[in-house]
Amino acid sequence: MAFVGIEFSEESGAGVFELVHSSWLTPKKQEVWWPPLKHREAFDKALRKGDLPEEETWSIYKIKRCFFKEDDFFKVKEKCKKCEFTSDIQSEQEELEVEKKKRRLNAKRNFSSSDEEDCRNSSKLPMPPRIRDVSTVLNNSGINIIPLSSPVSTSSPVFLKSTCASNSSRLSQSFSCTSTPSTSKTDKGDINGDAQFGFSTPTLTKSSSESKVSNLTDLRRLEEYLSNNTNLSAVASYLSGLGGRDPTTKTNAVLRKLMTNEFAMKFSFLGIRQKKGAFVELNARKVLIRAIQLVCKEITESNIDKFTKDWLKHAPKRFESEIKRKHAQKHQD
Repeated sequence: MAFVGIEFSEESGAGVFELVHSSWLTPKKQEVWWPPLKHREAFDKALRKGDLPEEETWSIYKIKRCFFKEDDFFKVKEKCKKCEFTSDIQSEQEELEVEKKKRRLNAKRNFSSSDEEDCRNSSKLPMPPRIRDVSTVLNNSGINIIPLSSPVSTSSPVFLKSTCASNSSRLSQSFSCTSTPSTSKTDKGDINGDAQFGFSTPTLTKSSSESKVSNLTDLRRLEEYLSNNTNLSAVASYLSGLGGRDPTTKTNAVLRKLMTNEFAMKFSFLGIRQKKGAFVELNARKVLIRAIQLVCKEITESNIDKFTKDWLKHAPKRFESEIKRKHAQKHQD
């Protein structure tokens, strides 16, 4: 004994689902015999007993498809009710086709290099041009790095138009620049554009830990580079793709890319206490906010600033853990 769920054809009543006995279906399962019963109780009784069709009294109707087959009357009754509220029900023939499709292997497709480049360009955010190594460029170009103790004029290549001058006075007592002026000279004359600062794009676009801002010289170069709005937009576009599951983790990811934990200890958000640098005055804050808002449209600057304060506050703990990991690794080696 088996019960079958069916859907009537458009001629008999499209969208009408009903439960019938398997013996009521014609051999090709395209039509069904219907008993001359008007009450549901009498119909269910005949259904459960499996009464055989009588051509003299029973009517015949066309059906669209059979959904399922089940021996348990109550289970098939529940399935039939679900059919009335959802369209995601497959017929027996459709189920067989789905099984066949599951075993089908997708054909391999060979793409040309131009297709790969087009796909890659359309799916990734644009990255700023690759940076050259700072130390190599400085040695080749003969540019002098002016230490903090030396006067800095507005015509100097490392002069910052924004906020590094004010931050330098706060950081000079707790952080000394180890770079020394270069004595080499160049015959090429003045170097214009980004080459003045020893790079074509910020070092933070590299993946290595050395690419992060770790001293005031690096910070000066980064701040000068970000003072140009075009450069700032390009760097923000790159930083927005660093990942993170929410605005907090995205902010932390960008800050980790911007500067090392050791250098972050020299800053607080406002720079009021302990003569620390003011992060709020940096162009690095601007690029951070723009990068986060590119992927989190509704996030406000105040929320990003709050995440930044927390990140700067915990910089000493992160640096301490970093030192412990390095010592442990040395002992293992």
